[in-house]
Amino acid sequence: GAETNFRQKVESREDLPVSEIVDQAIDAYDREITGEVLFTVEQAGDMHGTIGRGRDDVAAFAKAHALEQAPDYQPLLVEERMNAELADGRVISGQLDLVAADPLEGNALVDLKTSKKAPSQDDVDKSPQYTLGAALHRARFGTLPRLIYHDTLIRRSRKGKALIERVRLRTERTPADFVALSHRMDVVRKSVEAGIFVPRTEGWHCSQNWCGFWNTCPYVGRK
Repeated sequence: GAETNFRQKVESREDLPVSEIVDQAIDAYDREITGEVLFTVEQAGDMHGTIGRGRDDVAAFAKAHALEQAPDYQPLLVEERMNAELADGRVISGQLDLVAADPLEGNALVDLKTSKKAPSQDDVDKSPQYTLGAALHRARFGTLPRLIYHDTLIRRSRKGKALIERVRLRTERTPADFVALSHRMDVVRKSVEAGIFVPRTEGWHCSQNWCGFWNTCPYVGRK
């Protein structure tokens, strides 16, 4: 729903109706749930309820996005892949998910998230993802983004009632951050050449629902 809405908003400068954004998000969920999604024994025992609750969550997040997040952004580009050259000559490749025009601040790099817990400002300030995004933005527009928004919708439960809360954090990147990124890339390159691959156990992909190796992986804790 968000991607389709922002793509058309580049030219129309208006959001789609809330109901249309929600319907598109539910349709995408229904297509995805028929793919390679794994279920725990408990979830599989109540498949209809599991899928239904997931659909309800998607609808709630999509509605909150349409009402709270979408009106704040006028997109300049949506999900565009590109390359960027760093000062040391390295060429990096990646995707800018959303660049929006901020009438007061200039271009803003936007990362929309959903989560069960609030992000920390420290994590956002240190994230190499946003340093990479800033480099791609500079390659595309000729300047660094004035701001980077980590815009998260969080599902909470209060007095037995499910609520969606929005937390938007701001950060920036400077040329000094690209030096740190180059050093990080040096470590990754040397590790790959040595055949050393560090397991990544944070993120949505590291879960019993999304990883087919979960049950045999030695790097995750299981109850």
